[in-house]
Amino acid sequence: MKDVATRLEVGTMSLYYYVDDKTTLLVQMVGRLYADVEVPSAARPWRERVEAIAHQLYRGHQSVPGLDPHLFILAEAPLASVLTVANATNRAMLDAGLHERAATMAARTVLGYAADRGASTAKRLALRRANPTLPKLQSVDGTVEAGEGPSYAALVGDYDDVFAFGLGCLLDGIDQQIPLPPA
Repeated sequence: MKDVATRLEVGTMSLYYYVDDKTTLLVQMVGRLYADVEVPSAARPWRERVEAIAHQLYRGHQSVPGLDPHLFILAEAPLASVLTVANATNRAMLDAGLHERAATMAARTVLGYAADRGASTAKRLALRRANPTLPKLQSVDGTVEAGEGPSYAALVGDYDDVFAFGLGCLLDGIDQQIPLPPA
């Protein structure tokens, strides 16, 4: 709370006029992050809608280092913005042809992946900025000595590419769960 007050150039106690405690502030931040997600038109194909939501959620969590993406569960009442995003994602899964339970599980999986990857990327980027001299991992299998061969970034691409690849794999797998129409 002291750090927030310092950044806002107000006294720490002034914040308590607006929020009861740090947890309430963090929950509201998550709620605001979800409120910024623009839900695509239901006229778009299911996969495009899900990708658009997931990318926005990933970028949102990536922009707030240290914010637990699942803090909304601590809210006293369900956050309307989280429900809006979850319902839109679930609706897309239903429109794809998944049965209700599978649609809900698929939506939760994709949203959890996007939020977790965004939060994880934010932590990694913050760590790299705070410690620019940290050595880069040179090889996944350990065969390349430091300073030789391709950099870790060259081996796996940047964080956004890794996120997009993983999301594509998830959506491809979900696509395989869609029942075939009756003959």
